[in-house]
Amino acid sequence: MPLLIAAAALALLSALTACGDGGASREIKITQTDQGCTPTEITAAGGEELKLTMSNETGHIYELEGEGVAHFEEVVVPEGKTRSANFTVPDEPGEYALKCYDPGGVSSEIKVRVVGAS
Repeated sequence: MPLLIAAAALALLSALTACGDGGASREIKITQTDQGCTPTEITAAGGEELKLTMSNETGHIYELEGEGVAHFEEVVVPEGKTRSANFTVPDEPGEYALKCYDPGGVSSEIKVRVVGAS
């Protein structure tokens, strides 16, 4: 019986490890500076799960959020910190925007070009 319990626990641990960060298949590193955000463009497949990792290299807070139908809830990144959040790319091919900005200061846009389906 203990062997069966150990095997079940190992199977559960393996399944949880495979899930990792909630299904995001690719990490996109975004750098926030006093001049705006880089990269300025991301190409992805429709429906692709991305992990956006934002590093704030400024002396003030920065934010990233989706515009229009690019549904991405606002993420606030304190000065000198890094934050990550998952983003599901819209299904329809086209161009979408993520707004990257210092509230009351610099604002830039990251274009998300959607091609095909994932």
